[in-house]
Amino acid sequence: MNRIKSLVIMYLFPLIETGKTKTVYLNKPIPVLLLYATAFHTLDDDYVHFRNDVYDRDHAILKELQEPFKRKERHLGENYSLSHKEVHPI
Repeated sequence: MNRIKSLVIMYLFPLIETGKTKTVYLNKPIPVLLLYATAFHTLDDDYVHFRNDVYDRDHAILKELQEPFKRKERHLGENYSLSHKEVHPI
């Protein structure tokens, strides 16, 4: 078992089981992808599923999709760079 997996089992799983929020400060920033989807496809049943837009985001997203594409630069910090070597599939 690798070190990361051991840490997750030892520390993260017990925290999740408490059902409480825990703030953790990291020494090094890590990239995080937050995904909010109201429609998605699943391979197990090969259907497209739809959910209510509880955060009322669909209207703004549809409006943006109708506009020409504009690339937005994101600032991640002075000493932070993301190379293909740092991206690991979960």
